[in-house]
Amino acid sequence: MMFALAVITILMTPGPTNTLLATSGATVGISRSMPLLLSEIGGYSTAIILIHFMLAPLMNQSSSIQALLRITAGLYLFYLAVRVWRSRLERRDRVILPCQLLVTTLLNPKAAIFALIVIPFDSSNVTWYLMALLALLPLIGTGWLALGALLGRGTDFQYPQAFAKGASIVMVIFSTTLICTAIASIGAP
Repeated sequence: MMFALAVITILMTPGPTNTLLATSGATVGISRSMPLLLSEIGGYSTAIILIHFMLAPLMNQSSSIQALLRITAGLYLFYLAVRVWRSRLERRDRVILPCQLLVTTLLNPKAAIFALIVIPFDSSNVTWYLMALLALLPLIGTGWLALGALLGRGTDFQYPQAFAKGASIVMVIFSTTLICTAIASIGAP
């Protein structure tokens, strides 16, 4: 029960992946945005496995690797924010591509939280924990799509650029936070 509560809380927290899901829901609707959920599942699954089995041992040895990963994620989010900001949106456009959501989710700090803190990899029931996470991802992701669609419908979609601009601003905030905390951690003991 605590595991599910932790996963739900983390997934419901606004972040780069959720921002993109909501933006897609607002700009093209829920049904056209559904393929993004596969990208979210693939991104989190891949990132969690890579972080746990490959990066965690390296990260324990060097804080510089953690900082480099945060800076890389921050730079990608900044790049994506600029692309979304510059996009010209119409109702029929698919502003968020599955590959963009996949890479954003791969670099999402939430994946590290799942891999290093939330998922008990030393448990004999780790498969069940992973399956529970995979079941919750599309449910909560659909909620973000629906929230975006509701917001898009609420404005009668008169201002599609506003959603892209808002998403860009949120991603720049996440990007700046990641980069600044990474830089600050380099000098810390």
